[in-house]
Amino acid sequence: MPAADDAGVRAQLGKILSSPLFVNSPRMSRFVRFVVETTLDGNAETIKEYVIAVEVFQKAEDYNPQADSTVRTEAGKLRSRLARYYDSEGQQDPVVITIPKGSYVPQFGDRTNGTPTAPSPSAPATPKRTFPWLMASAVIVLAGLAVAGGSMWRSRLAPSPAPRLMPITSYPELEEQPSLSPDGSQVAFQWKGHIYVKPVSAETVVQLTKDPALESWPAWSPDGGQIAFVRNADVFLVSPLGGPERKVAESSGRVAWVSDGSALLVLQKTSSFGAQSVFRVSLATGQKQRLTFPRDITRGDLDMAMSPDGRTLAFCRAETIEGCDLFLIAAGGGDPRRLTKDLNGILGFAWTADGREIVFASNRRGPFQLWRVAARPADSAGSYPRPVLVEGARDDARNPTISRNSRLAYQQYRRNFDIQRVEITGPEGTPKHHLGTSKPLIASTALDAAPSWSPDGKRIAFKSNRSGSLELWVCDADGSNPLKLTSFESPNVLFPRWSPDGQRLIFSALTGPGRNFEGYLIDAKGGAPQRISASGHRTMAHPVFSHDGRWIYFIPGRNDGAVEAFRMPAEGGEAMQITRHGAFRPEESPDGKLLYYGKMATHGLWSLPVSGGEERQVLDSITEMNWTVAHTGIYYFDFAVDPGARKLVKFYSFKTGKITQVGTVEATVSGDYSGMSVSPDGRWLLYSSADIGSDLTMVENFR
Repeated sequence: MPAADDAGVRAQLGKILSSPLFVNSPRMSRFVRFVVETTLDGNAETIKEYVIAVEVFQKAEDYNPQADSTVRTEAGKLRSRLARYYDSEGQQDPVVITIPKGSYVPQFGDRTNGTPTAPSPSAPATPKRTFPWLMASAVIVLAGLAVAGGSMWRSRLAPSPAPRLMPITSYPELEEQPSLSPDGSQVAFQWKGHIYVKPVSAETVVQLTKDPALESWPAWSPDGGQIAFVRNADVFLVSPLGGPERKVAESSGRVAWVSDGSALLVLQKTSSFGAQSVFRVSLATGQKQRLTFPRDITRGDLDMAMSPDGRTLAFCRAETIEGCDLFLIAAGGGDPRRLTKDLNGILGFAWTADGREIVFASNRRGPFQLWRVAARPADSAGSYPRPVLVEGARDDARNPTISRNSRLAYQQYRRNFDIQRVEITGPEGTPKHHLGTSKPLIASTALDAAPSWSPDGKRIAFKSNRSGSLELWVCDADGSNPLKLTSFESPNVLFPRWSPDGQRLIFSALTGPGRNFEGYLIDAKGGAPQRISASGHRTMAHPVFSHDGRWIYFIPGRNDGAVEAFRMPAEGGEAMQITRHGAFRPEESPDGKLLYYGKMATHGLWSLPVSGGEERQVLDSITEMNWTVAHTGIYYFDFAVDPGARKLVKFYSFKTGKITQVGTVEATVSGDYSGMSVSPDGRWLLYSSADIGSDLTMVENFR
């Protein structure tokens, strides 16, 4: 077939490296990347067995091909793996990369322009007539160069050293949100609620801020002279050496700089649903310009970064309940162009120094990993650039930062969620009502969360990713005999709830179009999950049975209309809207007369008569997830505590309407993953707590 152009070959290399056959094989990935990139750089003649052994497989310089067959063996494996790729997921790929037997030089063919053949990767120059004496002189000169400058020849043609990790911090608790200085010699980060700066290669650390309020999202200015950060939704500037602070803007999230340092990019809420948009704020005048316009009923835009040349803004837009995708837009605003179409989580991104790619942290294949993608939107055929894993980085990565001289650092996160059990003693609502000491009940090295007691108190349902993805599990009341019920291989399964007879479980999972939640029922002993069909609603989140088992309450996904509470017959049928002013995670009262619910992006808990009437706010200091209805009241976590302090456990009495504190739990209880459940006899409280930490890490030799 005709030879493929360089751009097409590089794109094809990215697809191959991100395929399952290569993504988990660094050895094969290095091999194919080396031979392809060396050929595209015009140095195909240097691809010899000795060079591959030394530069790809790190063999010593005294490597002897006669005594060591590593390169030949690995080349055979690579040819086989490429053939398997093109026999499976690469069947329709326009560019074919092959490595003919007897050679290590790859050949690149274009399927769109002819019949498959083996094209030459580069055409040699037309031979010219050379006089014998000149040929002899050239041989002598080349021989001398080979003897005297062999190491210089190898260093000039060989690829950069393989990437390796270098720790930057290893302090207790969480070091997070790193920002490298422009020259890559220092890093600013958040630690213990404040902003710190330290050299990358030294242990000296300087605390820049000391206000009691939480301080976050440091961002180094392009000239290295200032650091912007956020405190109580206000944006301040401070010198990297410390000193006076100056308030310059407001932001509901992180902050970033434009490339010339004249303005800041901030996030501000632009709808009652909590949607955020990106604004540009001039440091000279304070003038504010809105750059992005997400839909009001979405979470909006969560992160942003300006390209090194100042011409393009990248931002992460959340169109669904979970997940986020990268978009590009002109620096001054305009129509956004989509860069990724994964609808998975993204936790931070950064432009490469040359502005050609974006490195982002995503769970697009399970754990959060660092990926790189060409900074260009979909082509006319609707094909998006294929992200490729960043070589050398580990799992559980987030918030990458790249300096002007191409140094890459990121936050290496670690967490282990276990389900804790704590005894409730004393009559509810009395001075003797309090919690005992918590102990682990359901534990693994993975995430175990969202526990739910069965009506008879003999079993517990929960979600866990101990099998690789977040699935629905059940176990006995003492934590024994865990059983996995689902195999969606989906990024999330939401809060499971039992049917009143204890025979079935109801839950939602991210299985719908556009990664929306759908509702399911499954037998508590196992079997295939059955999707719940609600007339007029494709999506369904947080479904729960009424206490008499006749009804199912739920909320639809954001793309399925207003986020309100609905009720439908448990056997299927028309859904009826219950709330009118927003609702999230509904739960019925024990007597079935009231519906309790939170609201999106709003602290508080409301109630509404199921038979009709006006809603009433019951509690104000409460999050969307961490509350549960018991027989005589509501237990909930109060997160309004100092950073690092233990969370408060409070109880709201139905009888008196009073709130009492009944105890505390670990400071590491998460507002996102915990969930709560009280046993039917009111004796035990279940919740999920985490062993969480993170350090800052640099990928040396990133390229």
